[in-house]
Amino acid sequence: DWRVVFLTGRNERLRPVTEQWLDKHMNRWPAHESLLMRERSAENIAASVMKEKLFLEWRDKQGLKHAPFMFFDDDKYVIGMWRKYGMVFFCPQAWEHMNTEHLEREVEPAWNR
Repeated sequence: DWRVVFLTGRNERLRPVTEQWLDKHMNRWPAHESLLMRERSAENIAASVMKEKLFLEWRDKQGLKHAPFMFFDDDKYVIGMWRKYGMVFFCPQAWEHMNTEHLEREVEPAWNR
């Protein structure tokens, strides 16, 4: 009974290309339920803050406040935040497998944290 949720710092404007990538690389993922993306109004918010907000809203809406969680991320600042909520795996190789031609990575500098 595992749920896989993709939570990305990519802006909502990139939803179509992100869904295309997931369709191509993830077998039968339920896009309408499992992709949480940065709202257009949250472009100037640090990824760790934005992802935490999206996660907590989703978790509480699903009634999963006390459920166990595993997180996979490649951003050391976001990983520090995830540690509060469950088991964390650092995945720096994730971007090697992304179609960077279409999915731009926006890394926020440490001074923004």
